[in-house]
Amino acid sequence: MTKNTIPLSQCKPQQLTPGNNPATITCQNIRMNPTKAGSYTYKLEVISRQNPNQPSDFKETDTIVVKPLPVPKIGQISSTKPFYEAAKNEEIMLTWEISDAKQIKELRLISLAPDGSVNSQLKRYPIVNNTLPAQLKNFCTLTNNLICKNVPTGAKQAGDYTFKLTVIPKQGEAEPEIAKNTPNIKIKPIPPKPATPVKIVYFKINGQDASEKPKHVYEINKDRKPVDIILSWKVEPGEDIKVELLPFGDVQKPQGSKTYTLSKPPSSVTITLRVTNKAGEQTTQSVTLETVEPSRVIQPQTPSPGAIVPGETVPGETAPGTASPSPGTPDRLSPIELPPKPD
Repeated sequence: MTKNTIPLSQCKPQQLTPGNNPATITCQNIRMNPTKAGSYTYKLEVISRQNPNQPSDFKETDTIVVKPLPVPKIGQISSTKPFYEAAKNEEIMLTWEISDAKQIKELRLISLAPDGSVNSQLKRYPIVNNTLPAQLKNFCTLTNNLICKNVPTGAKQAGDYTFKLTVIPKQGEAEPEIAKNTPNIKIKPIPPKPATPVKIVYFKINGQDASEKPKHVYEINKDRKPVDIILSWKVEPGEDIKVELLPFGDVQKPQGSKTYTLSKPPSSVTITLRVTNKAGEQTTQSVTLETVEPSRVIQPQTPSPGAIVPGETVPGETAPGTASPSPGTPDRLSPIELPPKPD
C-alpha cells in the first residue's frame, strides 16, 4: 500500500467561514499514476490539525481496474523470394507487419543456421518517440501498425537462414517473448563450372606426330655417346586439367616439350601422354621407343677363276678391304659413327 499526501494547494475552497477559512474544499483530477496494470482501491483519510496522528474521517473508492497497455503483435514475417542466388550477388530481403506499433521500444533481428549457430549479425532498430530509425525509414511506415517491406539483411553468402524478429515493448521485455521466425531461406551457391573437355591437340616425337607412327626403332651403337630426342605436346587448356607424361609424372603446362635420352640398346619404353579433368574423364596417346644395335650382314662370295682372293693384291692395285670410304656417305660409316636412325 502506498500513501500519498495531497496538499490543499491542489484543491479549491467551495465555502468560507467568517474568518475566511475554507469550510468545504473540492479536489479534482489528482493524478495517482499506478505503475502497472491491476486492480486498485483508494482510501481517502482526513487528518485534523488537532489530532495529526489519528484520521478524523476516511472513505474508500470502489475497485478501479487499470488495464495493461496493448502488446505489439507480429502478424507475419517472410522473405521477398522463396530463394536467392549467390551467383547473382542477391541479398535476403524481409517483409513484416506488427500491430500496436506505438508500443514498440525496439526491434531485434538475427539469423540462425540449421545447426543453431548465428550466421547473420544481430541488428537493433530502436524506435524513439514513435520515430523510425534511419535503417528503416526507406522501407517502413509507422501508424497503428508497423509495415516494412524489402528490408535488407546483409545476408549474401550461400547457405540456409532462419531469421528471428523480436519486439521489445515500451513497458520492458515481455514475458513470454514477442518473437516470430521466418521459414528457412536458402541462398543457392554458385554452381561449379563444367569439366573442361579432355583433348590432345598433338603429341610429337622429334616433330613427328605419335598418332601417325606409334612406334619408333633407333639403331644405336653401344659405345657411342648418349642420344637425345625431343618429346613435345599440346592439350586443350583448362583450370581443372591435369597433364601427365608417363612414366615421368605430372606436367605443369598444357603445352611444352621434354628432352629424353634414349637408353643403350637393346631397350624398349612406352611413353604415354595422359589428360584428366575434374570429372575423371581421360584421354591418352602413347608411343613406343626401341633401341637396337646396327646390323651389317656381309654376304659370302665364291671366287671365280682368276678372281682375286680376299687378302691378296694384284701389283699396282689396292686391296678392296683397305679402301677408305668416300667422305659424305653415311651408309659406309662404321656403326660407332652412325647417328640414330629410325626404321
